[in-house]
Amino acid sequence: MLRPTAPLPPHAGPSTGSSPTDAAGADGFPARLLAEAVRTHEEALGRPLDEVGADAAGRAAGRDLERRLLGRAGALSVADGLRAAFARLRAGTVAALAIGLVAALAAGVASARLVLGSYADGPVNFFLALVSLLGLHTLMLLVWLGVMLLRPGGASFALLGGMVLGLGRRLAGGSLSGPLELAAVRAAGAVATGSAVGRWALSTISHAMWSAYLLGCLAAVLLLLGTRQYDFVWETTILSAPDYVAVADAIAAPVRAIGFPVPDAAQVAASRRTGAAGAVSPGRENWGGLLVGCIVVYGLLPRCLALLVGVSALRRARGRYRLDITRIGFARLQGRLMPVSASTGIVDPDEPDAHIEPARVTSDPEPPIGEHGPVALLRMEMEPAASGWPPVVPGVEWWDLGLVDGRAARAAVVQQVRTAPVPPRAVVLACSLAATPDRGTAAFVRTLRNGSPVAVLMLLTDGQRLRDRVRTADAEQRITDWRDLARNAGIGDERILDVDLEHITEASRLRLSRLLSGGPQAAPTSPGQQVERDFALIARHAAAWSGAPDAAARAELHRAIGKLHAGDDGGWRDLFDISTLDTAKPLQSLQRGAHRMTALLPARLRLNPRWLAAGTAGGALACVAAATLIAPVAIASLPIWAGLGAALSMLVAPSADAARDAEGVIDLGPAVAAAALFALVLSLQGRDEAEIGRILDRTAGDDEPPPLPDAGAARAWLDGLRARFDRALSLEGVA
Repeated sequence: MLRPTAPLPPHAGPSTGSSPTDAAGADGFPARLLAEAVRTHEEALGRPLDEVGADAAGRAAGRDLERRLLGRAGALSVADGLRAAFARLRAGTVAALAIGLVAALAAGVASARLVLGSYADGPVNFFLALVSLLGLHTLMLLVWLGVMLLRPGGASFALLGGMVLGLGRRLAGGSLSGPLELAAVRAAGAVATGSAVGRWALSTISHAMWSAYLLGCLAAVLLLLGTRQYDFVWETTILSAPDYVAVADAIAAPVRAIGFPVPDAAQVAASRRTGAAGAVSPGRENWGGLLVGCIVVYGLLPRCLALLVGVSALRRARGRYRLDITRIGFARLQGRLMPVSASTGIVDPDEPDAHIEPARVTSDPEPPIGEHGPVALLRMEMEPAASGWPPVVPGVEWWDLGLVDGRAARAAVVQQVRTAPVPPRAVVLACSLAATPDRGTAAFVRTLRNGSPVAVLMLLTDGQRLRDRVRTADAEQRITDWRDLARNAGIGDERILDVDLEHITEASRLRLSRLLSGGPQAAPTSPGQQVERDFALIARHAAAWSGAPDAAARAELHRAIGKLHAGDDGGWRDLFDISTLDTAKPLQSLQRGAHRMTALLPARLRLNPRWLAAGTAGGALACVAAATLIAPVAIASLPIWAGLGAALSMLVAPSADAARDAEGVIDLGPAVAAAALFALVLSLQGRDEAEIGRILDRTAGDDEPPPLPDAGAARAWLDGLRARFDRALSLEGVA
């Protein structure tokens, strides 16, 4: 059940500055930190949390997007868990700060004892002792001050503060291992490194520790001067006595002004060490007062003043901290939290184009796809696909409108579609997933959707190029952002297509043909029926094996599976980039196929050694099967097999399996798992990679491919895998 939250008063306006309400109310710094943690958590999940009550609470929280984000974050079911994680992180930081302060205090005591104790019973060189006690502190204070003055918006030079925060995370690490705890840690780290709050927090901690160090120095010096007798002298080789007298007087002036006893000029001059045995410096009490006063005046007072400045600045920074609503994790929620009124989109629209009619509300029903005329095709922020442009789609006549770049070109495209002598049956806007959706893109898609008299479809391509560049989670997020942009423009989910035109398959061509040609198409065999047929074939091959099959037998099985799919999807070979199979360099070619297969696996399965091995072997074997599919003879007898077989053996025979074979243990598991994964992927061709990944994840379940000693065990495992596959299809709404 969602925890109810009190909405802000209806008069709450945009958050443009700090206020008393911000400082302590529902939209203060803790609430914003919670919203940052929610964003981090949702980015790790790859999608926003779907909680209707939280979205409603966000919409009721205020007029501007930031207040609505805060209201939504506070009403989410994960909010209490994130608050608890922040409390544990805060407790760890407080404990680390206490440890750091005690350590700094002890370091100050030790420094004073080391400096004064190093002279044993001899006289103390005053200026060396002063530099030893305050030199490093003064240098670090000046460096910090210079950094803050010269780069007020840059990173804070506060090493001690960073060490304390790091220790705090370590102390709380035992209780910060779940996804919510990790989100809290990342959010706190992002704020600490990217805002004034972090800079001043680090500085404040650093000043506090230096203050503790100086207090330790002061306490130890007072104790040593009160319990032991010290004579203070000064020495020089190149300077004169008047120089030292002038320096001592300048140092002593501020100390004298606040009431500490200091040596006069005669006492300073008389304290020069001459080397005479038994000579003592006059005014030892005044020298002791000067040492104590210097620690207070030149050490403790400026550091305490800096500490007060840091605390005050930290309070102001917390009050002024605002969410960066341009972050994609926040911007993608705009459609939910700020429903369409005069504009839509994942981001604020650009200024309206003077050449294009303003976008209207996109709640109108979408026009149907026509049965006659060409299909208008335009590109946005992408180059033509190397596989050919326009793409060859059966039954579709393209009207290529070229690249749309700039406001003038966008206005011209809309006008062309409106005034075409033969109206197109639909408009297809091809967009590259490698590009980041922005305000200009969102505004144009809205205008095209509202200004076009025919159906508008969005085709998202370059998926493989995107996945080669970024992490899987980031790629999924990019796809979600593009889909959100299309939905906010009024394009329905069934008209948002994920088709990689660089590696377009026959299944994708057929899907586009069914959608765009307007004519009836025969229903394809369902994925469940295809997998049932393929698994039966795998079981028959397994029954014919007398032991673990060699690479040639496994390649024959994959070729047999490929033949079953030749009729319904003859272009599946493009998935593994067979056009570039180089028999002179077989290992590199097979590695590409292995990489393509493992890229389809969800992250959880790629981390499992046995599923990863199945994907690697399945992709490599698919390359061999596709390259030899037209040959009527056995693979092992083909002229190209010598090089392919050697390279394939390096990829499909992991060391663990080789060790089991050496021990005489029969395990059909690796061969059966690779073939089953290959069959599953072929049955899902024509679907986008995100959907394939979800279905494979649910099909794998919590189990990894087990050792299979015989064909009976292989059939039983395949039956279980088939049952989970059917459930996964049902959850995805696939017939």
